[in-house]
Amino acid sequence: MNKRTISELIITGFLVVVLFFSAKNSVEHIRKAKKERKPRQAIILPAQGGQYLQRAAPKEKSIGEAYAELEEEGKKWKLKKDPFTGEGIVSQEGATSVIVLSGIFWDGSCPMAIVNDAVISIGDTVDGYLVTDIRQDRVILRKGAKDLELQWD
Repeated sequence: MNKRTISELIITGFLVVVLFFSAKNSVEHIRKAKKERKPRQAIILPAQGGQYLQRAAPKEKSIGEAYAELEEEGKKWKLKKDPFTGEGIVSQEGATSVIVLSGIFWDGSCPMAIVNDAVISIGDTVDGYLVTDIRQDRVILRKGAKDLELQWD
């Protein structure tokens, strides 16, 4: 081995040792801070006229209360699966859907477009809308009597 390779190995070894001891010191510091953490106490604030106001510390929730709160929040959400990737998509009930046109593949006989990360053609549905027409610069969707036109800029 030449001198340069030996020097690089020595420097790399030194840096690994420094990194190891830095990480060890950080972990010990975090453990020490967790042990020394004091329980919450009432907060005393100075007020006008030399009097002091005492405000109670925020109440910590029990595990059961926190779980019940999360359970209620979870009922507002429903999980769907993406038909193309099989990955879960989370959507909130009552939320308005956003339809995004990402691109148009123009072919006079079989035009296609990318809407909401899905490749679509005429006759497909997107978020409850029927794809009625795909043109060079726009996609036209219909839901009932309502038409939605997505422009490609």
